[in-house]
Amino acid sequence: MYTLMFMSLNKSAFAPQTRFPSLVIHAIAVLLSTGYSVYHLFFGELFIGVTASLSTVFCACATISFLRGKPREIHYYFYYGFQFLALIATCYLFGLRGLILIYPITASLFYMLSYRVAFWIALLFFIFALGSSYQHFETDMIVRIGVALFTSIIIAAGFSYISSKQQRLFEHDATHDYLTEILNRRGLILRLSEALKKLSRKQQDLAVFFLDLDGFKKINDQYGHDVGDKLLTAFVARISSSLRQKKQASGPSLFARMSGDEFVLTIPNVNEEEAKTIAERLISACKHPFNIDKALIEIGVSIGVTFASHENYDVDAVLKCSDLAMYQAKKSGSNRYSIAPQGGNTKS
Repeated sequence: MYTLMFMSLNKSAFAPQTRFPSLVIHAIAVLLSTGYSVYHLFFGELFIGVTASLSTVFCACATISFLRGKPREIHYYFYYGFQFLALIATCYLFGLRGLILIYPITASLFYMLSYRVAFWIALLFFIFALGSSYQHFETDMIVRIGVALFTSIIIAAGFSYISSKQQRLFEHDATHDYLTEILNRRGLILRLSEALKKLSRKQQDLAVFFLDLDGFKKINDQYGHDVGDKLLTAFVARISSSLRQKKQASGPSLFARMSGDEFVLTIPNVNEEEAKTIAERLISACKHPFNIDKALIEIGVSIGVTFASHENYDVDAVLKCSDLAMYQAKKSGSNRYSIAPQGGNTKS
């Protein structure tokens, strides 16, 4: 899975579904940079040849890290850094030849990097390249070239921004519940997998609460699905409010709707006594009736709790264990919780 931690890179360019076109762009960049550096090393300017060669090396490193599924932004920054030096030298010595290179470099900037980073780097390329080539052109020609280059940068930034915004919307829709706006099952599994891997490195524990509304089907049958949907939304709002009022110092929590009236809440670095307190607070928050369409609706909640440690971080196993603990609580009646330690035996 491609990591999402490199926020200065364009995530959509490194997603699995865009692997082939991204690889093609990497390969083209390596080939062009190699050809440019070899030409100047043997037939042109030595400084341009050296800086272009160093740019080629880091472009190749970026390609290799991309193929391994672990793109590193430092490779791209060094690549563009040496490209910048080669470009400025070309503009200073040859004028138009260097300015023409801005166009493909700008295109690759907005493809590889996030649009914010790409915009400022492109602007830096534009200003210094125009200044370096000033001696080769009349003032009016420099103004015309400047307008054309700046316009291309603005257009590229605009398209990149729109694409980035659409990508975030797609990711949100794919990982969030359409009704309650909290994480859905897919989003929970993705985030929980990442959280558990971090626990493995930090040797911490994570409390997982599996919540199921008691008698929700009867409410749907009595009041209709529209009221049922509003009840679910109100339930999520109340639980979220309860969590905000008693923020955990241990770290950020995850709240997700698994399906229907089943929810999962995770809180890191929580021991058994703290988990009991949290479960009791969640049950207490649901004891007050919900006012839905002028109807006071009472509903209970059954909670199963389990713990994931740095020694046991299988997502499916953790969710299954908390689910079983929830059913154990439900057997004891409404508004109950049951705790299943890592050993698997439940305690109410």
